Amino acid sequence: MQSVFKKILLISLLFTGNLYAQKELFWGEIAHHSSVFSRIDEYKAVFLPSNSWETCQRVHYLQGVDSASLMEIHKGKRPAPSSYLCPNYIAVHLSTFLQGGSLLVPKDVLDKYGRALIGRPDNTLFIISKEQMDCLLEEADGSIERIEAALGVPDGYWAGRIICRIDIPHPENFHIRMPSGNEQGVNALWLPGGYLWQGYREAIIDRVPEGAYVETVIKVKDKK
Repeated sequence: MQSVFKKILLISLLFTGNLYAQKELFWGEIAHHSSVFSRIDEYKAVFLPSNSWETCQRVHYLQGVDSASLMEIHKGKRPAPSSYLCPNYIAVHLSTFLQGGSLLVPKDVLDKYGRALIGRPDNTLFIISKEQMDCLLEEADGSIERIEAALGVPDGYWAGRIICRIDIPHPENFHIRMPSGNEQGVNALWLPGGYLWQGYREAIIDRVPEGAYVETVIKVKDKK
């Protein structure tokens, strides 16, 4: 029952504030950027409610701003989110991470770069909320292909690799903030407003030292 309640709460948070929301149609605009989208039809029923297939999320922009204009700006020159997002929207968005943040990373990457301080050299680390990670992994049911599709990872990139889950219990201690789209880890699939294309909320934090996060290996099923 608690798990069902959490899912209902997450869905309600995702679509909160309809009076001030703008419907953003992203599918057609960005579908050509990655092979990931060849798998949308197969997996979107797993990761998205049917009424959100055509509208990934609703973002509260300040007057005169929309997603299309922001996506036309080249990486490195994009404005600060506080200049185009409503303050209340930012506060609500970041408050969903107060119960913890999570990410997935291949174990060989951790082995190569070390665990003393995880994150990119530009002092950024992308996370989704712990609750949404719980739901994502539950719905994926051990399928690495579904996990890749859910997170926008190129098809087969994680195949055959050990995948670790990193949980940060207190992301608010590491300067949690909205992504600007200028971060080192941003690719062509970036969307303004703090969402992944599938509807998961994302945020960025500073690099996290060992001892401030929990690492566990996730269970995946062999591809049949």
